[in-house]
Amino acid sequence: MSSPLCPMPLGEIVRDMLGKEKETNPVKSLYHDAFKADIGRWIASCAVIGLAAGIISKNPGQGLLAASAYNLAVGALHFFAVKIPVSPQSMTNPRPPMWYSLILAASTAMWLAALVVMFVKRGDVDAYRDSWLMDNLTIACGCFGVCALADVREGFRKIKKIAPPKDSTSEDV
Repeated sequence: MSSPLCPMPLGEIVRDMLGKEKETNPVKSLYHDAFKADIGRWIASCAVIGLAAGIISKNPGQGLLAASAYNLAVGALHFFAVKIPVSPQSMTNPRPPMWYSLILAASTAMWLAALVVMFVKRGDVDAYRDSWLMDNLTIACGCFGVCALADVREGFRKIKKIAPPKDSTSEDV
C-alpha cells in the first residue's frame, strides 16, 4: 500500500534492492504475512518488557506488582519466541500443524489476560507520589499488550485465510 510520502510500498523497495522476484505462491506469501505479524508481536513484547520493568522499579503495591510481573513474564516469553518455525502440513494441505494453532491460542489467552490485569490493577496507582508517571506507564504497558494481541490476531487471520474485517461506511446502511 503506497502513501503520499512513499509512493512505493516498503516491501517492494526492499525486494527491488535485494533483486528478488515477487512471490507468486499464495501459500508462501500467506506464511510470510504471518511472519510479519510475528515480528509485530515481538516488537510489542519488547515494549511491554521495558514498561513492566519500569513499573516494577517504582515499587508499586502488591496488585500492580503482580500485574507488572505477569506482563514482564509474558513479554519475556514472547521475546524469546520470536518466530516459531512452521510450514504447511503437506504439499496438498497448506494449513499449519495443529500444535501451531494451539500455541497461537495459548499466546492469545496470555496476552489477553496480561492486558486485562494491567488495566484492572491501574486503580492501585493513586497511592503514589508520582501517580501520573505510574498511570502513564501502566496505560502504555496495557496498550502495547493490546498491540501484541492485535498482531497475534492478524497472524491467525492470515494463517486461517480469514478475510479482514470490512470497514463500516455510510453505504452499508
